[in-house]
Amino acid sequence: MTTLETDKIIESTLRMLGLNKSYKGFNYLIYAINLVLQDSDILTYICKGLYVEIAVHYDTTVASVERNIRTAKNVVWINGDKNMLKSVFGSKYSLNIPNNAIFIDKLAYYIKTVSDM
Repeated sequence: MTTLETDKIIESTLRMLGLNKSYKGFNYLIYAINLVLQDSDILTYICKGLYVEIAVHYDTTVASVERNIRTAKNVVWINGDKNMLKSVFGSKYSLNIPNNAIFIDKLAYYIKTVSDM
């Protein structure tokens, strides 16, 4: 599967969850999920690995990346489609908002599952 096809699946999933491109975190999440699909170990050191990669790619700061992903995650968790959240997060779905690493990891796993990567 090409990166473009994967990007479309990720974008579609984020939109079904209730997120749109008006949030900078939208594009950061697409890039983050692609990186995690390539190397899941990048989540081990999320601040010194994943966020740095995204910040370099988008020419911004690590703090901005973290904040924008957190904002996007919160929008999805608070205002998003609850049935879709349950589909993606399964039994782990609850009213408690997960941290960014868990959110990205679960999304990456869902994408990997639905796209048969």
